[in-house]
Amino acid sequence: MKSAGVAVVCDDHGKPAPFSGECDIDVYRRGRGAKRAWKCVTHVRFSPGPDQSGEGVRRAVERLVRDLEDVRVLVASGAGGVAYAVLRRAGFAVFEMAEFFPDCLDELMREIEEPCVGEDVPESPAETAPGFYVFDLAAALAAHPDLSSKMMLRPFFDKARFCKLELRCGHVP
Repeated sequence: MKSAGVAVVCDDHGKPAPFSGECDIDVYRRGRGAKRAWKCVTHVRFSPGPDQSGEGVRRAVERLVRDLEDVRVLVASGAGGVAYAVLRRAGFAVFEMAEFFPDCLDELMREIEEPCVGEDVPESPAETAPGFYVFDLAAALAAHPDLSSKMMLRPFFDKARFCKLELRCGHVP
């Protein structure tokens, strides 16, 4: 996935905030020239408006996607529900972070842009020992964009008996 920028949902102190209800979004783009440092280039205020129904939120997020133009990466401290589903359907990579520094964006973009070549990425947790499982949900979502974390994890939780599940993810499922 190529993205020309990154949208960061932030609070008044520049820390990642949840993508829910009214929130501020800073759009970062990589600069030109020798440094190519990430800089905040625009600020967007998101508000679902008075219609807080699922349909109202869906329409508001679709407007936001149009306003963000070519940006397809969103960073927040939390994202879920209808808003998350609309973003994923629009091709967004959504990352949950407790702390944010523009310097981390190069690594985040490298993670997005480097496909898992030659690897058969499983769609569900793998048992490493009786009752112990591991699952790289971030890699699975990248390798299987047609599936959501819920679609991958729900069958496991419904059927598996386990003592421990070690989960690597970019968002809280």
